[in-house]
Amino acid sequence: MDESGFAIGAIEASKVVIDTHVTQAPTYHQAQPGRQEWVTAVECICADGSFLPPCIIFKAENFCHSWVPANTPKDWAISNNSQGWTSNQHGADWL
Repeated sequence: MDESGFAIGAIEASKVVIDTHVTQAPTYHQAQPGRQEWVTAVECICADGSFLPPCIIFKAENFCHSWVPANTPKDWAISNNSQGWTSNQHGADWL
């Protein structure tokens, strides 16, 4: 079982800003354009190859069905909350 977070709208290429005037170890700041949201996926796979359909959690007060592609498997658990993270309630509902 694992929980993973994904940035929606993140791009593969990114820019790193480095202050070259600092004589000590530089501080790195990663810049990514656009507004980004996080989505959490909770998944469970057994050593014998069996698995539970994932639970996908969006960060939102209200859920919008247009966020989920029409071809998403019907047995996936889709949910939302204000933080976008899993909780005991999400885990219990998923199982």
